[in-house]
Amino acid sequence: AAELADMGVDVQIASINKIDAESGADSLTSDMNLPMVQDTEELGVWTEWDAAWRDVHLVDADNVYISTYNLTEYNLGVAENYETLKAMFVAAAEPAR
Repeated sequence: AAELADMGVDVQIASINKIDAESGADSLTSDMNLPMVQDTEELGVWTEWDAAWRDVHLVDADNVYISTYNLTEYNLGVAENYETLKAMFVAAAEPAR
């Protein structure tokens, strides 16, 4: 997020922890600099979004779904994948024309 901010791209990134994965949440949040929300049966985010582990769901400023990029399939250690996701964030942050 800091790299995007340095580029003048205004995005917000948050993580959503899957139901039944609460046991590792404390160590996860101490290792990263992202806000995290715990999914619940009432919220049903993972089900509603048909989420898979390590999905990045991009939405626009009105919270309208744009696309999904899976970090297991597209490892960010590969420069091309990193640049692709960064470009997706930039495009998502652009105002509608």
